[in-house]
Amino acid sequence: MISPWWFVLIFAGICLVVNILMYYIGKYGHGKKGVYAYNKYLPPGFMIGIVWIVIFGCLGYSFYLSYVGDPDLLHNEEFPRKWSQATILTIVVAAYCLLYPFLTIVVDEKYYQLLNFIALIMAYALGIVVIQEYVAAFWYVLPLIAWTTYVCFADVMQGSKALHYLFDMDMMKKLF
Repeated sequence: MISPWWFVLIFAGICLVVNILMYYIGKYGHGKKGVYAYNKYLPPGFMIGIVWIVIFGCLGYSFYLSYVGDPDLLHNEEFPRKWSQATILTIVVAAYCLLYPFLTIVVDEKYYQLLNFIALIMAYALGIVVIQEYVAAFWYVLPLIAWTTYVCFADVMQGSKALHYLFDMDMMKKLF
């Protein structure tokens, strides 16, 4: 029987490694003040790292519930394991969120808001897919939805131009 804690620890552990790596890149690397230094409505960087570790732990558990299905079947050795839209999209969204800090090194600060907006759309899409497949797993996607909504709201309060940059072809050439 697979313990759900393995999924939580794997997701949160990968996030922790990325947080540590970004701390050292920020401290010794590219010289930017930090991804969120531009926005006064967001908490300090160390708190953001803690929030992301919790979010990734929740995503790991959501992945586990979507992958296994009904927890009552866990006592059966032949419990159903399934790759579904929810499990695949969870991995895709988690990968984007892990790549986000590295993307902020490549693109200019004015595009951070667009990257946040993309994360928001992905979080809501994940929520919609997960709630259709397994409602119990949706509750563990809510922290991601809440955080990305808060960050985009903070961008609006700061004076976001994310939709303007969505159609900026120079930025699209940098990303692709």
